[in-house]
Amino acid sequence: MSFGSVFIAMEESMSHQLVDRALVEIPGYRKIPLTKQQLTQRVLITVHAFGLDLDEPEPHFYRTHLEEGAYQRAMQGLPIDDFEQLVLLWHQRGVEMLMEKFDQPSDKIDLLRQALKVIQSGLAGLYRGYDRARIGQLDRQQAILSELALPIIPVYKQILAVPLIGVIDSSRAQQMIERLLEEITNLKAQMVILDLTGVPLIDTGVAHHLLKTVNAARLLGAQVIIVGIRSEIAQTMVHLGIDLSEIITRANLQAGLEYALACSGVAIRPL
Repeated sequence: MSFGSVFIAMEESMSHQLVDRALVEIPGYRKIPLTKQQLTQRVLITVHAFGLDLDEPEPHFYRTHLEEGAYQRAMQGLPIDDFEQLVLLWHQRGVEMLMEKFDQPSDKIDLLRQALKVIQSGLAGLYRGYDRARIGQLDRQQAILSELALPIIPVYKQILAVPLIGVIDSSRAQQMIERLLEEITNLKAQMVILDLTGVPLIDTGVAHHLLKTVNAARLLGAQVIIVGIRSEIAQTMVHLGIDLSEIITRANLQAGLEYALACSGVAIRPL
C-alpha cells in the first residue's frame, strides 16, 4: 500500500479537524472573507495535493497548491505567521496519523524521508506565494504614489496643469512623459502648463527630459508653457547652456493660466 493512498483516505476528516482548530486557535482565520465550508474545501484541496506527493519521486503538487493558497490568503490580509501556523499544525498531525498506520520500522523511516521532502517543497511554495503577493502590493502602492507625485489637472477645456514637486530623476521623468502624453491624447489637450515651482534643482538630465516632454507634446498638437522657474534654477540653466528660447515661459502658474486662456480665446474678468 502506498503512503499517498493511506493519507488520502484520512484527508477529509483531517481537513475538518484542522479548520475547527484554526478557527479557534488562529485569530486571522476568523477574519478572512470565507465561510467555514469554503475554507474547509480549500484546505482539503491542499491536503489532497500533499497526499499525491507522498508517492512522487519529485514532489510538485503540494508546492503548487500551497503557493496559490498562500497568495490568496495574503491578498485577503491573513498574516504569514497565521497561515504558516495552520500548515505546520497539520504537517505535525498528518505525519503522526500516517505513522500510526505502519508497523514496520523501515516503512516509518521511508515515510518520514518522503514526508520531509514534500514538506520542504511545500514550504518553498508557501513563501513564494506570500512573496508574490508582497511584490504585487508594492507595485500597486508604487503606481499610486507615482500618480500622487505627478498630478495632471484639467483646469479648463483642453488646458492641463502639471505641478512638478520634488526631485525629478530619470525614472520619474520617463513616467511623467508617458502619463502626460496619455492625458493629452485622452483629453485632446491643446495647452499644457508645466509648473516647476516645487522642483528644488535642475540638472542637465532633468532639463533634457523637460525638452523631450515639450517636443513630444508638440507632436500631439499641444503647446507647453513652463512656469515657476525660480532665480537659482534660471541661473543653473544658463550655466548649463540650456536653451529655452523656443519655449513659452511665464513667472508663475497664474500668468501661465492667463496666457493659456488667452490663446483659447478666453479671459478672466472681475464680476
